[in-house]
Amino acid sequence: PFVLVVNPDGKYKTFEDVEKAAAAGAEITYSSAGVGTLLHIAAAVFADSVGADFEKMTHVPFKGGAKAAAAVMGGQVDLSFQNLSSVIGPIQAGKLVPVMVTTKERFKAIPDVPTASEVGHPQMESIIGWSALYGPPGLPDDVVAKWVEVLGKVKEDKSWLRLNAKLGNIPSINTPDEMKSFAKGQFETFQRITSKLGMTIK
Repeated sequence: PFVLVVNPDGKYKTFEDVEKAAAAGAEITYSSAGVGTLLHIAAAVFADSVGADFEKMTHVPFKGGAKAAAAVMGGQVDLSFQNLSSVIGPIQAGKLVPVMVTTKERFKAIPDVPTASEVGHPQMESIIGWSALYGPPGLPDDVVAKWVEVLGKVKEDKSWLRLNAKLGNIPSINTPDEMKSFAKGQFETFQRITSKLGMTIK
């Protein structure tokens, strides 16, 4: 899951605070792991969803999500969209405040944080971190089947499930067809939003 985080001593305390400021055209600064990263695109999806002028939001890119999060903690920027697993430590230490999570239901590691749907922006649910295992074109069916078998065993591994939950991840492994459909949906969503806002994605 992704979370929108702010500084505990900053001017924004809730998602509603950020939403109202963005919709009103206030000068908002946000950090990311670089141009075109999911942290950056998340801000574009947010702007589109709340009806804000994305051009008025000041993007401050860093080399990596950790530095982007540190900029929020240090008060250099107002907010950042972050992968929860990357900032669960600072959140638990009170150095960052999460004001919205992109899961469909509240996440048990941060149970008091409202979901995107709860704050009226289910479109934000498309912002979620994921990884995929790919092979070259024409990969033999038996090789694909073996990977599916191995990953199926990982999916049932209790220690793997516990570790991911502790890190703030949602442990899930898709089938090849499910992954293909999911990746296609992600690309189409981001292409539509970024094109609408004058960005390009290839």
